[in-house]
Amino acid sequence: MFKIRKCMSILLTATLLICLVFSVSPKIVYANTTHDLVFGESYTFDGTGGMQRFDLTLEKSGSIDIKFVSNSTDGSSGVFVYTEGGNKKLTSYGFTGSYKKSIDLKAGTYVLIFNYSNGTKGTNIHGEPYDNSPANGIMSTSFTDANETYAEDATITNDEYGVASNILSVDNAILQGQFALNDSVDYYTFSTTQAQNLNLYFSSKLDSVNIQLFNDLLDFDLKKDGLVAGSNKFSIVLPKGTYYLAVKNAKTDFTGNYQLKLSTSDITKTSIKSLKSPKKSALNITVNKQANITGYQIQIATNSTFTQNKKSYLITSNSKSITNLKSKITYYVKVRTYSTAVNGEKCYSSWSAIKSVNIK
Repeated sequence: MFKIRKCMSILLTATLLICLVFSVSPKIVYANTTHDLVFGESYTFDGTGGMQRFDLTLEKSGSIDIKFVSNSTDGSSGVFVYTEGGNKKLTSYGFTGSYKKSIDLKAGTYVLIFNYSNGTKGTNIHGEPYDNSPANGIMSTSFTDANETYAEDATITNDEYGVASNILSVDNAILQGQFALNDSVDYYTFSTTQAQNLNLYFSSKLDSVNIQLFNDLLDFDLKKDGLVAGSNKFSIVLPKGTYYLAVKNAKTDFTGNYQLKLSTSDITKTSIKSLKSPKKSALNITVNKQANITGYQIQIATNSTFTQNKKSYLITSNSKSITNLKSKITYYVKVRTYSTAVNGEKCYSSWSAIKSVNIK
């Protein structure tokens, strides 16, 4: 008996909750009035024409999803997006009948103005035209967080290189960012303690994204313009230094999220393939050939610490013949690769193992 009563009590409670949920009616909003927009609530426009103003504060950057279900098929509508206080219009949209629209904005305070009608013209408080004859429908909104790695708002931004977001380490860094109506560029900065390759992966649904990489000395400037939607990958040789990475949306009327992945790798090493003294005072050196490098540096000396009779040679092929060496002397040899950066600076790999050879 107790179990039956308990089950009935649970069932009754669930029924009451369901009734409460489905009994919630959309909030009626009247023309030419101001309201605080609450995500998840539904609003019924009263159908008397005019405009409805909503004040909105976003604590985080993200996307506002607007859904409007019109009660007529011929009613036109306009959505105007302003900054705080309605001082600056960011954009506007026009629709017919029911619609869904996503609007990307960075954190901040905004004004949304909705105009719905079916024909008669008028102007809103900003002097912009809108239709003001009766129309009605139900509007609801939701919010999706952009999950930016470096969050921005009205006071904290990375829109210029002087306030770039600092990436503490570019080794396997994953950055989430957003291009919004009022945020079309993000700057990042990082430093490298040695010459290395920067591997960059950029992904978004947007076309015409531009990437610029430059250093604090302004003698290194690399641009990758017109990145297409989807995944973009490339590798860049970086000398030691401090760098700025700008990610720019070239089409500001298209917005959305992006992902930027950064990693580093050492400049490819090489090793000595063969050492031969074919004749008196001569030495032939062959190194193991490597791809995606500019050339090789060879060093020889008459002691293993390379402090006596040291000579260096830069070559672009993988072999070198040297003459006029000291006869019947042991020479020590080491090699490394180098790649040339955008600014012309040579970036070297670490040295190979040392080998020795007796000169005839």
